[in-house]
Amino acid sequence: RSEVDIVQDFPHLASLNLSHNHLESLSEDFINSSSYSNISSLSLSGNPWKCGCDDTTERMYTFLLTKEHILKDLKQITCNGSTQPLNTIRRTDFCSTSTVNQHLMVGIIILGSLGILFGLLVIMYYKYQNEIKVWLFTHEMLWLFKLCWVTQEDIDSDKVYDAFLSYTEQDYGFVVHTLLPELEKSFKICHHARDFIGGEWIADQIYQKVHQSRRTIIVLTEEFLNSIYGIHEFRTAHAQSIADNRARVIILIYGDMPPQEAMPEKMKTYMSMNTYIKWGDKWFWD
Repeated sequence: RSEVDIVQDFPHLASLNLSHNHLESLSEDFINSSSYSNISSLSLSGNPWKCGCDDTTERMYTFLLTKEHILKDLKQITCNGSTQPLNTIRRTDFCSTSTVNQHLMVGIIILGSLGILFGLLVIMYYKYQNEIKVWLFTHEMLWLFKLCWVTQEDIDSDKVYDAFLSYTEQDYGFVVHTLLPELEKSFKICHHARDFIGGEWIADQIYQKVHQSRRTIIVLTEEFLNSIYGIHEFRTAHAQSIADNRARVIILIYGDMPPQEAMPEKMKTYMSMNTYIKWGDKWFWD
């Protein structure tokens, strides 16, 4: 055997000679046993005791220090391959330099890897922070959304316009000469006559301009409900509101309220669930 177990059935044993065997370690049960409490003489030299960075070596070292009064050959007990008495070796010497370096290298590699990973995450965040914030907002991950200090301005930081103005040709005079001059005192507005590119598909431009705007202002009249492009602009803005999970449509009623039966189903639903404003109200510009 390479390990000594508990000494059993010898309660009056006074002397134990285990020298010159092939023992490499003392078992924990042997060390903690009281079976050898009456032993006054113990010999352990001449064995290839195993020394290293493990619990076995530490148990052996501690045992020698506490039982040196009964160890007759204490100065001859050495580690395998060494001539220096085991009890004179420092505990730190049990771990070879290569082992220490190996543990140190593992620690450096782990810390280095974590540092690189953290650095990459920081770089990715600052490079794509707007996309990340928008994704968190649209997926309703509010706790992470707040953790990243996301503001409404962050969500719309890539928008070109403050608002897209949707109206019909019949309301052109009111929009261009009355409404637009007031709005453009404080906001950047997109409207057909100035910002649509000639020769491009109208449906494509509606989609592009609506998605480039923080809000869409619908100038709602009976004529608007009869406009194919007007209804298309509302549906595009409404779809964007749903996709972004935030209100992006502002309904401005100009003139009399159009009859609800003339409204598309989505518009009726939207107006029943959201507030709208009416031109001429006392607090309109507030």
